[in-house]
Amino acid sequence: MSAPVVEVRGDGIAAYCCTHLLRKAGIPVRLVRPERPRVPAILISEAALHLLRDIFDSPSLLANSFLIRQRIVAWAAGQGVSRMDHRGYVTSEQELLASLLPDGETCSAKPDFLIYSSNPLPAGVNQQHLGSRAAIAWRAALRHGCPPAACMTESLPAGWLFLLPDGAHSAWLLAVGDAAGRPLGTSELIAPYIETLSEASSPFPSHPRIATQLAGPGWLACGSAAMSFDPICGDGTALAVRTAILAAAVIRAHLDGHDPASLRQHYESRVRAGFQRHVDLCRQFYRHGFGGPWWEDELAALDAFTPGTPEPFRYRLRDLTLEAVSD
Repeated sequence: MSAPVVEVRGDGIAAYCCTHLLRKAGIPVRLVRPERPRVPAILISEAALHLLRDIFDSPSLLANSFLIRQRIVAWAAGQGVSRMDHRGYVTSEQELLASLLPDGETCSAKPDFLIYSSNPLPAGVNQQHLGSRAAIAWRAALRHGCPPAACMTESLPAGWLFLLPDGAHSAWLLAVGDAAGRPLGTSELIAPYIETLSEASSPFPSHPRIATQLAGPGWLACGSAAMSFDPICGDGTALAVRTAILAAAVIRAHLDGHDPASLRQHYESRVRAGFQRHVDLCRQFYRHGFGGPWWEDELAALDAFTPGTPEPFRYRLRDLTLEAVSD
């Protein structure tokens, strides 16, 4: 009898992690990579980078990327500016994915299991949107005197800005909400450091989203197909890696003979718990932001989220393998 085949549909960190982990476990994988636009710049936390290096056995991954050493924040109106140590690595999504693209032949056999890490999801599965805020990214040239190796976050009356340097005099500016239409109009922290803006992206959603169903017979959703985070928290890369690890472990446990329904319930519970933590964190940011109608509307959208009654976790993850939890 031939080994079960898994098809991974996606072209991002979650898809590549799933493919790598399953192939490493000896499971045949077909990777289907739909075309999609790349994110121009990503800030990867030190913890997320260590996790990627461990999974892909690549200790020098992003070793030459631009290092952020400080975060400067002007968030609550009238509360001044705070500075804090921060360690993160700046890269383009294109560069990161080129480093992670799994080796090996793509299996051509008919799949027995599907992993969705990009849309479209299975018929009847939609996404729940918590808000409606969009974002635009610009290429920015920085003035002389800009703090070196420092990213900046600033709240405005109808949105917020994030400045992410990727060199001594260059950066990406992310504008969220109504601020995307006039990003530097009311900025006091970030605007003085920008010489010019160019290469604006198309608008893209920046509010949290989660699939109405995360698993079903023969399939799982992971990565951005399962849920997407607000960039205010900077958890996108770690989210993609964690859900990929869990998805790969669930499939391995399924093939090892564990009850499929119990595994799907555990997967749903774990992913939804992670999304709930993200929503709770977003509430804190939006409750203490600049203030005013825009912030109140976006906070109301977060407050409207009802996760439902959580199911107990039936497994624990140990060394990338799921173990059943005793009652």
